[in-house]
Amino acid sequence: MFQFSMKLKPKSKTKSKPNPTQPQNRHYLAIEQVQDLLIVKHMAGFFACCSVKLNAIVEFANSHNSFPKHIDGIHLFTMYKLPEHVNQDITHVFFEYPSEILKPIAKINYKHEHQFIPYSQLDYDNVTPIIQNFFKPSTQIIEILRHFETKYGIDAANCIAVYYRGTDKTSETKLDSFDRYYDKLTELLNTDNNCKILLQSDSTQFFDYMKCKFRGSRHSANVVIIDEIVSSSRTVGTHLERTGQTNHSEIKQLLAVVVLISKCKHIICSSGNVSEWMMFYRGNSVNVHQNLNLTWLE
Repeated sequence: MFQFSMKLKPKSKTKSKPNPTQPQNRHYLAIEQVQDLLIVKHMAGFFACCSVKLNAIVEFANSHNSFPKHIDGIHLFTMYKLPEHVNQDITHVFFEYPSEILKPIAKINYKHEHQFIPYSQLDYDNVTPIIQNFFKPSTQIIEILRHFETKYGIDAANCIAVYYRGTDKTSETKLDSFDRYYDKLTELLNTDNNCKILLQSDSTQFFDYMKCKFRGSRHSANVVIIDEIVSSSRTVGTHLERTGQTNHSEIKQLLAVVVLISKCKHIICSSGNVSEWMMFYRGNSVNVHQNLNLTWLE
């Protein structure tokens, strides 16, 4: 019997008190109980769950030279479940059912920790087919994406997206200053000055900073913030501040924005699970400007 398990390093404690309604233990366990079944359990944010599931699929494929025919995700995305979702696998609220059985052609290089490597080093050739098969956005997610494109007049081919992950991410990696993100954005606007600017963050302070910098600017009319996704001024992850019902609605919107950003002409981003999934949906790191450990990687 194949067994694969991994424990994630717990986040450092902060003075902010987490939401008592949300479970606080973080663990990961994936076990093949029968030949074609993979069980994945993880208690964390949505994209961390996606990364851990991808890690488990890769480990399974590398060990068996085949992909699992069935994946049990009842214990994934637990912070995003509605009351009626207890003991249900809600994977396919977000992702389509796999359309085919893939056959590995080489050893796949992926670990959950790759959220903190240069994204130019991701194994796109082997990982992209897995994303397209197991993590293809559902029809509902695509409808939300189309709604945002229409409502905010976004043409991804003529858009610079800026993603800053703040709040509790400071416990996992070094976060650069807002000034550095603004400077990088200004650098790109000097050559693509007619592009729309899509700003996305979990940090209210980041939005306030950018609004102030662009107020009265010739680019101000081109700045887009998706109002439907609520940010936070605290140092606790937004998913830990809210109920499952609120999380359920907002994560569908954020997933749609992640897919939208993946299509943008340029992406300026911090390093973490969310940014990594932008890369997976993009399928490459071309025109990606990644901030890793206070350094810009092009």
